[in-house]
Amino acid sequence: MKRKRSTSYKQTLSPIKNRVSKARLSPCKSRPKKTSSPSECAVNSISALKVSKKDAVVLKQALEELWSKGEFPESHKTAFKRIIEKLNIYKAVVMMVNEMESIERNTHLFQQLKYTVTTRNTLLKKLYNATEKSEMINLLAQLRVETCEVINKLKAWRAKIEDNSLVFEYEGENYVITVRDEYFRLVESEVGKWFMLEKEKADVLLLSPKVIEVNSTYFKYYPVSNNTESGKLRVPLNKDQLHKFVSAQKYFENELKILALNGSNKLLFNSKLENAAN
Repeated sequence: MKRKRSTSYKQTLSPIKNRVSKARLSPCKSRPKKTSSPSECAVNSISALKVSKKDAVVLKQALEELWSKGEFPESHKTAFKRIIEKLNIYKAVVMMVNEMESIERNTHLFQQLKYTVTTRNTLLKKLYNATEKSEMINLLAQLRVETCEVINKLKAWRAKIEDNSLVFEYEGENYVITVRDEYFRLVESEVGKWFMLEKEKADVLLLSPKVIEVNSTYFKYYPVSNNTESGKLRVPLNKDQLHKFVSAQKYFENELKILALNGSNKLLFNSKLENAAN
């Protein structure tokens, strides 16, 4: 008697995804009524999917593998599962397929956040090694853009998964705290002295009037008579971007307030400096 060969969930995954894709691509192929809206058609099409609880289990297994491979945090998995538990099986299947496809295409918000953080960290290293003032200006301008992107992608990731408490960790630390501490390190560096960076707060988007020159197409350098002090350089900023950066700075500052209220804001800049010096 021949033994029946077991089919792995990976072999059954493709047909499920194909059925979901067809339902999304042609939701209004047969409208039940002339008055049916496109959104109603989409709901009817998804509901007409031939999916079972077994299909949902297959998708969950595949999704767990993708999450693990992509090093997704447990907080993301928990929040995602909490959402699909509230949905009927049809909508849950579609949401899981969407999640899988975005991970496979490297377009998932968490993945995009990771890439942006890597880019920002690279710019920061280059900035510390810069010797020319013009190079510092260009790198600070780029750093501002990437910092804004990190904040906005963190915000978008949280909104997508419906959980504003999600934390993006880098090397075991909340990256919001990392960004704050890196800024104050920069303040004490040669770069901070040349650009007179704000010392009273973490001005991570470089919005202090001492730093920015709105709509400037050239770099200003203000020499001083006292040789013990540094000159003053400004980083140009497009006026169209100003609102975007101000909004990101406010979100960042609000995050720090929440962390302080929750008692999570323990890593102080001064203590980190002492550790770095030892």
